[in-house]
Amino acid sequence: INVTLLFSFKSYQNTLNAFIESRVKNKKSRSVASFFISRIDTAADSELDKNSNHFHKIAISNAYNAYNYFNENRSKMDQNFQKLLWASTSVKAEDLDQDYYCINLPMKNTVNTLPPETLNYLLKSKTLENSSLNNFEHYSNILSEAEKFINLDDITSHLLINGIDLFEKSYNSLLEKIDEKIKKFSRT
Repeated sequence: INVTLLFSFKSYQNTLNAFIESRVKNKKSRSVASFFISRIDTAADSELDKNSNHFHKIAISNAYNAYNYFNENRSKMDQNFQKLLWASTSVKAEDLDQDYYCINLPMKNTVNTLPPETLNYLLKSKTLENSSLNNFEHYSNILSEAEKFINLDDITSHLLINGIDLFEKSYNSLLEKIDEKIKKFSRT
Protein backbone atom coordinates (compact mmCIF):
# COMPACT_ATOMS: atom_id res chain seq x y z
CA ILE A 1 0.00 0.00 0.00
CA ASN A 2 1.38 3.41 -0.96
CA VAL A 3 -0.17 6.30 0.92
CA THR A 4 0.84 9.28 -1.17
CA LEU A 5 0.66 13.07 -1.22
CA LEU A 6 1.66 13.42 2.41
CA PHE A 7 2.84 16.96 3.05
CA SER A 8 1.85 17.65 6.63
CA PHE A 9 3.17 16.06 9.78
CA LYS A 10 -0.42 15.61 11.02
CA SER A 11 -1.34 13.66 7.87
CA TYR A 12 1.69 11.45 8.40
CA GLN A 13 0.74 10.86 12.04
CA ASN A 14 -2.77 9.81 10.97
CA THR A 15 -1.34 7.54 8.28
CA LEU A 16 1.08 5.77 10.59
CA ASN A 17 -1.54 5.41 13.32
CA ALA A 18 -3.99 3.86 10.84
CA PHE A 19 -1.28 1.46 9.65
CA ILE A 20 -0.48 0.41 13.22
CA GLU A 21 -4.19 -0.18 13.93
CA SER A 22 -4.56 -2.21 10.72
CA ARG A 23 -1.75 -4.53 11.81
CA VAL A 24 -4.10 -6.06 14.39
CA LYS A 25 -6.18 -7.56 11.54
CA ASN A 26 -3.58 -8.03 8.82
CA LYS A 27 0.03 -8.67 9.74
CA LYS A 28 1.02 -9.39 6.12
CA SER A 29 0.39 -5.93 4.69
CA ARG A 30 3.32 -3.90 3.35
CA SER A 31 3.22 -0.14 3.09
CA VAL A 32 5.11 3.06 2.39
CA ALA A 33 4.06 6.55 3.36
CA SER A 34 5.13 8.95 0.59
CA PHE A 35 6.14 12.16 2.32
CA PHE A 36 6.81 15.01 -0.12
CA ILE A 37 9.83 17.21 0.42
CA SER A 38 10.98 19.88 -2.06
CA ARG A 39 7.52 21.22 -2.90
CA ILE A 40 7.23 22.32 0.72
CA ASP A 41 10.40 24.41 0.51
CA THR A 42 9.32 25.90 -2.81
CA ALA A 43 6.06 27.08 -1.23
CA ALA A 44 7.52 28.10 2.14
CA ASP A 45 10.51 29.89 0.61
CA SER A 46 8.15 32.10 -1.39
CA GLU A 47 6.95 33.50 1.95
CA LEU A 48 10.35 33.74 3.66
CA ASP A 49 13.18 36.23 3.43
CA LYS A 50 16.11 34.71 1.50
CA ASN A 51 18.44 35.69 4.34
CA SER A 52 16.29 33.93 6.90
CA ASN A 53 17.71 31.02 8.90
CA HIS A 54 14.63 29.08 7.79
CA PHE A 55 15.11 29.47 4.04
CA HIS A 56 15.42 26.05 2.33
CA LYS A 57 15.04 24.29 5.70
CA ILE A 58 11.29 23.92 6.27
CA ALA A 59 10.92 20.70 4.25
CA ILE A 60 13.81 18.93 5.97
CA SER A 61 12.54 20.10 9.36
CA ASN A 62 9.09 18.75 8.53
CA ALA A 63 10.63 15.44 7.41
CA TYR A 64 12.65 15.18 10.64
CA ASN A 65 9.42 15.53 12.61
CA ALA A 66 7.87 12.69 10.62
CA TYR A 67 10.95 10.51 11.03
CA ASN A 68 11.08 11.16 14.75
CA TYR A 69 7.41 10.12 15.02
CA PHE A 70 8.20 6.98 13.02
CA ASN A 71 11.03 6.12 15.44
CA GLU A 72 8.83 6.76 18.48
CA ASN A 73 6.30 4.25 17.10
CA ARG A 74 8.66 1.72 15.54
CA SER A 75 8.31 -0.69 18.48
CA LYS A 76 4.55 -0.95 17.81
CA MET A 77 5.27 -2.56 14.43
CA ASP A 78 6.90 -5.88 13.57
CA GLN A 79 9.42 -6.39 10.75
CA ASN A 80 6.75 -5.44 8.18
CA PHE A 81 6.64 -1.83 9.32
CA GLN A 82 5.46 1.05 7.17
CA LYS A 83 8.49 2.77 5.67
CA LEU A 84 8.74 6.48 5.11
CA LEU A 85 9.32 7.24 1.44
CA TRP A 86 10.88 10.63 0.73
CA ALA A 87 9.15 11.82 -2.43
CA SER A 88 9.91 14.86 -4.55
CA THR A 89 13.53 15.09 -3.43
CA SER A 90 14.79 16.71 -6.60
CA VAL A 91 15.96 20.26 -6.04
CA LYS A 92 13.77 23.03 -7.42
CA ALA A 93 15.84 26.02 -6.23
CA GLU A 94 18.79 26.96 -8.43
CA ASP A 95 20.96 27.98 -5.47
CA LEU A 96 20.93 24.49 -3.91
CA ASP A 97 23.21 21.59 -4.73
CA GLN A 98 21.52 18.87 -6.72
CA ASP A 99 21.82 16.46 -3.78
CA TYR A 100 20.64 18.83 -1.03
CA TYR A 101 17.65 16.77 0.10
CA CYS A 102 19.36 13.42 -0.39
CA ILE A 103 22.33 14.19 1.82
CA ASN A 104 20.09 15.61 4.53
CA LEU A 105 17.61 12.72 4.59
CA PRO A 106 19.52 9.40 4.43
CA MET A 107 17.77 7.87 7.41
CA LYS A 108 17.57 4.25 8.45
CA ASN A 109 14.41 2.41 7.29
CA THR A 110 13.45 5.05 4.72
CA VAL A 111 13.21 5.01 0.93
CA ASN A 112 14.14 7.92 -1.32
CA THR A 113 12.83 8.42 -4.84
CA LEU A 114 15.44 10.10 -6.99
CA PRO A 115 15.42 11.36 -10.55
CA PRO A 116 18.19 9.72 -12.63
CA GLU A 117 20.26 12.94 -12.77
CA THR A 118 20.37 13.21 -8.99
CA LEU A 119 21.20 9.55 -8.57
CA ASN A 120 24.06 9.82 -11.08
CA TYR A 121 25.33 12.96 -9.33
CA LEU A 122 25.31 11.14 -5.99
CA LEU A 123 27.02 8.07 -7.37
CA LYS A 124 29.84 10.17 -8.81
CA SER A 125 30.43 12.53 -5.95
CA LYS A 126 29.11 11.49 -2.56
CA THR A 127 29.10 8.90 0.12
CA LEU A 128 25.86 8.94 2.06
CA GLU A 129 25.74 8.09 5.71
CA ASN A 130 22.67 7.69 7.86
CA SER A 131 21.56 10.96 9.39
CA SER A 132 21.19 10.87 13.10
CA LEU A 133 18.42 12.31 15.14
CA ASN A 134 21.05 14.46 16.84
CA ASN A 135 19.85 17.14 14.44
CA PHE A 136 16.22 16.70 15.48
CA GLU A 137 16.21 19.46 18.08
CA HIS A 138 17.84 21.86 15.61
CA TYR A 139 15.24 21.16 12.92
CA SER A 140 12.40 21.19 15.43
CA ASN A 141 13.51 24.66 16.52
CA ILE A 142 13.54 25.82 12.90
CA LEU A 143 9.88 24.86 12.52
CA SER A 144 8.92 26.53 15.79
CA GLU A 145 10.69 29.76 14.83
CA ALA A 146 9.34 29.71 11.27
CA GLU A 147 5.76 29.67 12.54
CA LYS A 148 6.20 33.41 13.15
CA PHE A 149 6.60 33.92 9.39
CA ILE A 150 4.65 31.15 7.67
CA ASN A 151 1.62 28.97 8.27
CA LEU A 152 2.86 25.48 7.45
CA ASP A 153 -0.64 24.01 7.82
CA ASP A 154 -1.93 26.36 5.12
CA ILE A 155 1.05 25.59 2.89
CA THR A 156 0.67 21.82 3.19
CA SER A 157 -3.13 22.01 2.70
CA HIS A 158 -2.63 24.02 -0.47
CA LEU A 159 -0.01 21.55 -1.73
CA LEU A 160 -2.36 18.64 -1.06
CA ILE A 161 -5.19 20.29 -3.01
CA ASN A 162 -2.84 21.03 -5.92
CA GLY A 163 -1.42 17.50 -5.80
CA ILE A 164 -4.87 15.92 -5.90
CA ASP A 165 -5.79 18.18 -8.82
CA LEU A 166 -2.65 17.13 -10.73
CA PHE A 167 -3.29 13.44 -10.03
CA GLU A 168 -6.90 13.83 -11.16
CA LYS A 169 -5.88 15.55 -14.41
CA SER A 170 -3.27 12.89 -15.10
CA TYR A 171 -5.77 10.10 -14.40
CA ASN A 172 -8.43 11.68 -16.63
CA SER A 173 -5.86 12.15 -19.39
CA LEU A 174 -4.95 8.48 -19.14
CA LEU A 175 -8.62 7.47 -19.36
CA GLU A 176 -9.07 9.67 -22.44
CA LYS A 177 -6.08 8.04 -24.14
CA ILE A 178 -7.41 4.58 -23.32
CA ASP A 179 -10.81 5.56 -24.69
CA GLU A 180 -9.19 6.85 -27.90
CA LYS A 181 -7.30 3.57 -28.32
CA ILE A 182 -10.47 1.54 -27.76
CA LYS A 183 -12.33 3.61 -30.35
CA LYS A 184 -9.44 3.31 -32.79
CA PHE A 185 -9.24 -0.48 -32.46
CA SER A 186 -13.00 -0.98 -32.54
CA ARG A 187 -13.14 0.76 -35.95
CA THR A 188 -10.65 -1.64 -37.47
